[in-house]
Amino acid sequence: MATLKLYQPINMNTLQAWDGEFTIVNSAQIRVTDGVKTQDYLGNFQFSADWLSGGTLTSTIAYQNGLYYAITGLNVDAMTVERYIDNFDFNGALNEVLKGNDTVIGSSGNDLIKSAGGNDTIDGGSGVDTVFYAGTKSNVSVVNNGSSFTVKANGKVDTLTNVERVGMGDGSVLALDVKAGENTGSAYRLYQAAFDRKPDAAGLKFWTGALDSGASATQVAQGFVSSKEFQTLNPGTDPTSLVNSYYQHVLHRPADAPGLAFWSDAMNHGTTSAQVLVSFSESKENINNTAADLNNGVWLV
Repeated sequence: MATLKLYQPINMNTLQAWDGEFTIVNSAQIRVTDGVKTQDYLGNFQFSADWLSGGTLTSTIAYQNGLYYAITGLNVDAMTVERYIDNFDFNGALNEVLKGNDTVIGSSGNDLIKSAGGNDTIDGGSGVDTVFYAGTKSNVSVVNNGSSFTVKANGKVDTLTNVERVGMGDGSVLALDVKAGENTGSAYRLYQAAFDRKPDAAGLKFWTGALDSGASATQVAQGFVSSKEFQTLNPGTDPTSLVNSYYQHVLHRPADAPGLAFWSDAMNHGTTSAQVLVSFSESKENINNTAADLNNGVWLV
């Protein structure tokens, strides 16, 4: 079982083989560099007439503007990996070293992690991270376990933590970031809160993208509040009328007296309609009301 750790944001679908100069070659280490990228292969190697003739690869470390990624805990035939690399088949080499039940640890940025063989445990880390699977959306099933997701795809079972999206080979994208304060869940709930309907796919994708790019929930809510659809659904602009409308269209119940008084007073003292909409949308009550639609993720594409 190998461990792949990413030290910088990486899109594993775009990683390619490259040519370079061998600067270290001995029985324990082979180093290749092109002046920008450096790759260390560590293990137990045998040579014949200056050519690799056998041995075992136990780890590999990549450098590019600093430490890039490292794969440790390997026990792979060195000649098999060499054949892939000699043919500039990086994906083949990667699939070979990650064909077991492995652990992947993402960087602090936005990673695209390519699922290989075996049943893997993947922690995306911070950022908006995607795990990519070959095939179509019909090939994948997802179960929310609370702190993680179980993903079944292509005959394998992975456990995903801190992973926001599942990408498929047909271009489909399943969003897993659906909890309180998470981008897709917030966009979905805000959309439904503002318009009292489920979001259309294009709108959900657009507003989720806005949150991914750094917009705040209040900024997204302001976009909804400024729309004709919102103003038609919520024609009353005074605080009491608007708060009553929020109770009706967001929580689908009459306003309780303490709640109506609290939010009306807040608006009278400067809290905006967009800010109150976010509070209703991300309330525990509304999160529970929309959980059935979001619990196992929602398709963005």
